[in-house]
Amino acid sequence: MTFVCIYLTLLSVWFYIYVYRNSIIEKRKYILGTYAFLLLIYSFITYYLSKGWYTSNSVGFHWFDDSGEWLWMDKLGHFYTAAIWSRFAIIIFSFAGVDIKTSREKVVWIGFFLLSSVEWFDGISPAYGASFYDILANFLGCAFIYIQFKYLSKLNFWPKWSYWPNMLASFRPNILGSNMPEQILKNYNGQIYWLSFPVSSFWKSKYIPSWLCVSVGYGAEGMVGGDDNIWSDSNGNTHNLSSIQRYQQVYISLDMLIANKEHYKWWKKVLIRILSAVKFPFPAIEINIYNGITFHWIAI
Repeated sequence: MTFVCIYLTLLSVWFYIYVYRNSIIEKRKYILGTYAFLLLIYSFITYYLSKGWYTSNSVGFHWFDDSGEWLWMDKLGHFYTAAIWSRFAIIIFSFAGVDIKTSREKVVWIGFFLLSSVEWFDGISPAYGASFYDILANFLGCAFIYIQFKYLSKLNFWPKWSYWPNMLASFRPNILGSNMPEQILKNYNGQIYWLSFPVSSFWKSKYIPSWLCVSVGYGAEGMVGGDDNIWSDSNGNTHNLSSIQRYQQVYISLDMLIANKEHYKWWKKVLIRILSAVKFPFPAIEINIYNGITFHWIAI
């Protein structure tokens, strides 16, 4: 795993140096430089996964049916990440000089190929296995962006994400994370995946601001394991936390979508792009079969 990460990093650095030290037309320089930049980012993500998720041991490549695990939260994570990767790839390649039609029809699938390659590491890990449903979620995330650009000519539905820490990670830190960066990635109990859409896209009125969105979210809590809350540790001791109720949540909230302007400085445009992937704090209604309907003054 470490070798793969080092290789990808060196390859991206070499690619960058090659592009800018050779006489390539200006437009092509930007395009190839973008490839190098994305490859470098991917190598860091892969390295982080190798340290935070996988062990150093490996086995023969195998498949694993995880369709029922984590109350679908991990599948939504794949969907969301693929969609965000694809959206940012379109932005970067369009800036690099690739025409917008090519970016929206071809570059959009970059998220699928990058994320699906992680299934190789799952497939050789003794604790996991390659998942067909993960690959399917990756595809659907990219397709979600592709279909909107293809048939609506713009994004009307924006995938977003939020996280709030909780105590469940302390019961099983090796699975749910032992520190905040790991928990943000692995602790599904604190994650909510949202779908926000501007109200003005569907209801034209001078009284409705263009930034106002309605957002529908999905989350789940009470999960200490994928299928149930019973597990054995490395010493062979069995832990049973079946008393913790596992349940799904649906949220209804408001959100905001900040528009980018041509006259904005580059750093402001980048910041707005990043913020557009995160749900803004607003009051929300939570619905679940365990607690019924609950009102939250702030939902992030």
